[in-house]
Amino acid sequence: MRSLKTIESAIRGSWDADTCYPVQKRNWKNNVPELGQCAVTALLLQEYLGGDIAFNQANDHFWNILPNGKTIDLTRTQFRNPIDLTVDALCNRHELLYSSEARKQETLHRYELLKHRVENKLNKKGALSASRNKEIAIQRHPKRTLAL
Repeated sequence: MRSLKTIESAIRGSWDADTCYPVQKRNWKNNVPELGQCAVTALLLQEYLGGDIAFNQANDHFWNILPNGKTIDLTRTQFRNPIDLTVDALCNRHELLYSSEARKQETLHRYELLKHRVENKLNKKGALSASRNKEIAIQRHPKRTLAL
């Protein structure tokens, strides 16, 4: 099972203007990579960790509430000043991905792009870890050759 820290690192390393909310694209910069990433990030975290997607209408912002009640918001730092986020609604995943508004905002495309990038990072990290574990196992149990 992947840790939250590993998933978070892969997500943060996968954000760019192409995964950004279209309204924010022209404002997106490398120094604030979380800008416009809340919906697609919340969708991906929900897929990995379960729980609900919360929405705050005043800030047009999405974040996650895990099954254990813990709140995770990887994109809250996009707001320059501290904001008070209250849950106005819990979102339906299908609506977020397939509604007419979602089609207009290309949410499904942006989500799939982010998911693809994150999966590549997680699989690469897993492959490197598996490869390293294999090296360790080989070092501990070197092959024995028999002289005939």
